[in-house]
Amino acid sequence: MKRNCFLYAVWLVSFPFFFSCQGGPRNVAEAPENAEFSPYTIQKDIVSPERRGRISVSFAMLALAGQADLSPLLKDLLYEGMDSTQYADRRIASLEGLSANLDRTSGEAGGKETVWEYTETFTPITETSDPDILVISRDRDYYLGGAHGTREKRYFTVSRSRRAELGPGDFVPPGKDGAFLTLIEDALREYSGLRPGALLGEGGFFEDALEEIPDNFYPGRAGMVFRWDPYEIAPYAMGPIEVTVPWEKIRSLP
Repeated sequence: MKRNCFLYAVWLVSFPFFFSCQGGPRNVAEAPENAEFSPYTIQKDIVSPERRGRISVSFAMLALAGQADLSPLLKDLLYEGMDSTQYADRRIASLEGLSANLDRTSGEAGGKETVWEYTETFTPITETSDPDILVISRDRDYYLGGAHGTREKRYFTVSRSRRAELGPGDFVPPGKDGAFLTLIEDALREYSGLRPGALLGEGGFFEDALEEIPDNFYPGRAGMVFRWDPYEIAPYAMGPIEVTVPWEKIRSLP
């Protein structure tokens, strides 16, 4: 499958740079106690070395106060094995490694202040198919130079009773992967206005068919919801793509 080669900044943000702080201390809005999920925010302005630009950074985090049994698993899935504040601090450190690029961009723009933005938000999804299932979405919305900004969404699906992450195979009848993949392709055809059975490439997708069942999903009340960010399976102009495969079609797979 064609993969996007986009945004050098994506790699930079993901790599753990550790530079000295340029923008002063971060601001933290403390979480309330004794909630299943305690939301709180971390905000910081990262100022470039020559003070010609800044990166406005905001995290909407979930403290795991009411998730003692699931906390180790959720830390691994959401925060790379760290506490939420440690995770945010590490992401901020990686963004500080980009701050020198602000000065160069400002110089290319005739000295005008350069402002980039990075927002990361964790949100529980309440519209799920089963109360045993916990779903949390992670949204990254950022502009770090280049032609346009980027939006990314990732779903994390967990069984409370099993204390384990769930994949699409936990919801698809055994031996039905091929037929289920066809259902996802049918949903993409409907999404893009293609006739039944048409090649996906006719609708602007990179490939004519999917090679495997996507793992960015969650089990919603109406069906299994699948998500692709820009450039994953289609050009940026098509935007993020999200489709739902109804449960009745999954249950009636031949």
